Amino acid sequence: MKISVNKFIGNTAYYDGAVYSDNPFARLELGDNIFTDNSAYNGGALYKISIESDEKLFGVSLSTGGDQFLRNTAMKDGGAMYLNWESIYFSSSEFISNQATNGGAIYFINLGTIP
Repeated sequence: MKISVNKFIGNTAYYDGAVYSDNPFARLELGDNIFTDNSAYNGGALYKISIESDEKLFGVSLSTGGDQFLRNTAMKDGGAMYLNWESIYFSSSEFISNQATNGGAIYFINLGTIP
């Protein structure tokens, strides 16, 4: 799935992020998006989980390029992003003033590879 040139502003989720993906086979490509003032229990802007074998089968499961994550909050983990079993690639993305109890900008659990 590709999400490009969008604004996600002021979204609130009881549990997980403005963008949520729990499909273990989904590849998510972000580009030139703005995520501002989103809030959730985990991953204020983005919550994504995969499975351990995902990276072996599909390579990079999350990529960002030119995205801005501004003032997103999570009550628990990952002010901007909560990632589980992700193989990630970041390019020219900004994480500014995001807040959480753990991982103000990004919370990784069971991290895959970072090429």
